[in-house]
Amino acid sequence: MAISDVDVFAHLTDADIENLAVELDAIRQDVEDSRGERDARYIRRTIAAQRALEVTGRLLLAASSRRSAWWAGTVTLGVAKIVENMEIGHNVMHGQWDWMNDPEIHSSTWEWDMSGSSKHWRYTHNFVHHKYTNILGMDDDVGYGLLRVTRDQRWKRFNIFNLVYNTLLALLFEWGVGLQHVELGKIAKRRMDNDEARSGSTSSWPRPGGRCSRTTWRSPR
Repeated sequence: MAISDVDVFAHLTDADIENLAVELDAIRQDVEDSRGERDARYIRRTIAAQRALEVTGRLLLAASSRRSAWWAGTVTLGVAKIVENMEIGHNVMHGQWDWMNDPEIHSSTWEWDMSGSSKHWRYTHNFVHHKYTNILGMDDDVGYGLLRVTRDQRWKRFNIFNLVYNTLLALLFEWGVGLQHVELGKIAKRRMDNDEARSGSTSSWPRPGGRCSRTTWRSPR
């Protein structure tokens, strides 16, 4: 559930917060000390599996005119994309594999194959979302300004069509990620001055040259 009344959770003393920090640091240190060759093998095998899935999916689409092969290729490509974005890209850009010092999977050099740039995603996700997780008015991921996902959000007539908005967000998710840093909601509500809005919107709009322009679209005969 999203957090709307932060004061309710602000009862911890300085000592409580310090003790919590010590416990969290201990957990982090334990995880860092356990990293090794087994983890390195895991990410390398995951990358190899993702590439194999993508090649297989494309071959299924290109090598057969059967409808069953088209569906199999489409599903395989979909799984490959999910693995690339969520298990590899998401974690790489969190710095999960920086300790390996491998430029191919380092958070400072990784660029994924989608409309949004990794630079903007690291800001909107790593910094904003994880700093203000589930705090209404601070974390865009709580409904993305369209969905009512918690009782702490005031209900409006607009929310009657939640299912429609959810479907649109699912279909256009890649472009939503690419536009998130522009903060269109603030621009529409005039909560941002013109210079700031211009700066954000021209710095980098979603890239049309991503995967969507290179994926083979082929209807089964």
